[in-house]
Amino acid sequence: MNILIVEDNDIQLQSLYKILSEKYTEDSFTYMLADNYDEAICIINTNNIDIFILDIALGDNPNGGIDIARFIRFKKNMPYTPIIFITSIATQITTALNELHCCSYIYKPYKPDDVYSAFNFCIHKDIEKSSYITLQDINSISLKINFSDIYFIEADSHILIFYTKSGRFLIRNKSMDSVEQNLPDEFVRCHRKYIVCVAYVTNYDKTNRMITISTVINNKPQNFHIGIGKKYKDEFEERY
Repeated sequence: MNILIVEDNDIQLQSLYKILSEKYTEDSFTYMLADNYDEAICIINTNNIDIFILDIALGDNPNGGIDIARFIRFKKNMPYTPIIFITSIATQITTALNELHCCSYIYKPYKPDDVYSAFNFCIHKDIEKSSYITLQDINSISLKINFSDIYFIEADSHILIFYTKSGRFLIRNKSMDSVEQNLPDEFVRCHRKYIVCVAYVTNYDKTNRMITISTVINNKPQNFHIGIGKKYKDEFEERY
């Protein structure tokens, strides 16, 4: 398991590494250390990281760790990778939890047990294998939709329409980009207005750039024909 620790204070960086490596030994864990944004991004782009430990304030940037977390969440393979934030400012945790869905956080000054508690929680919280997405519909009703039930998602003005085995659900206050970040690999953006589950694509007409999705919604079979946007063609074909 690869662990990236980002902390601009070298003493605290080495202290975190020492605290963790003494309990979670390097027989099973590989620790990577960075003390600035650019170094962290380089490591992220060249390694598969399983858990991130990010100090929120890095150097002159009070939100440097937040910026790194946003970069992580925009990567296709890391929408659920556990992030532990370190901070001495309580108000920063709101962004960490609500926007970036951090797994846990550690307040400064911390003790080894604080670090162990947060780290252990992330190891055993199987975020990446979450099987559903939680959303709020246009009537402010909270919904839990299984990924396996979603055929495709359509953007219609300011509303997202989820086509699922149980019916259509209209979702507000969500963008296609934000939803796409939280979907597993079997979903792909094929058009500015559409995200599809490739498992339900039954035909692809390359000449006309048109796919067919076969659905059974509320026990009624129905085929949908969706165009592939030129911008999204290569990625769709790579994932299809």
